[in-house]
Amino acid sequence: MSLLRNWFFVQTAAINPSAQGVEFDEEVMGRLIRFVSSHEVGHTLGLPHNMGSSVAYPVDSLRSASFTKKYGTAPSIMDYARFNYIAQPGDEGVALMPDIGVYDKYAIKWGYKPILDKSAKEEKPVLDQWILEHAGDPLYRFGHQQVGDIVNPSSQTEDLGDNAIKASEYGIANLKRIVPKLIE
Repeated sequence: MSLLRNWFFVQTAAINPSAQGVEFDEEVMGRLIRFVSSHEVGHTLGLPHNMGSSVAYPVDSLRSASFTKKYGTAPSIMDYARFNYIAQPGDEGVALMPDIGVYDKYAIKWGYKPILDKSAKEEKPVLDQWILEHAGDPLYRFGHQQVGDIVNPSSQTEDLGDNAIKASEYGIANLKRIVPKLIE
């Protein structure tokens, strides 16, 4: 709970009054725990980390309340996208927390939806077709977690949006807003 509180504070306090105190109210902490629990339940269902999902959204779309309410902050809760550090003062109503996304629902369907009246061998073309239906659609992109010397700049932890430099500039601007107020 302390780790969640610290992440949420650092990444959203510049625009989020509910993240500016030493302790969070039960509703906020409950939502934070629900986010982490949903991610962990994804693992129990067989979903790996999807570090490539967060690049699907344009950075400036993550500043839009209508966009983030409709699509969330990343297409997969299995990404380590954490919280919307891109949102700036004045971005009223923008979503700040990840949620179960379109990729997660698709991956569960792919892994668990019964394909009736087919043998295991006959299921493969159906599953392949489900994959091909979303080929090239960034909302259904999967990016492995980085391991060893292989680095994919589009599959990073803790990132948001399709432009790492622009997203980082927004995040740094927010840090500049909260650091002078830390004691307060």
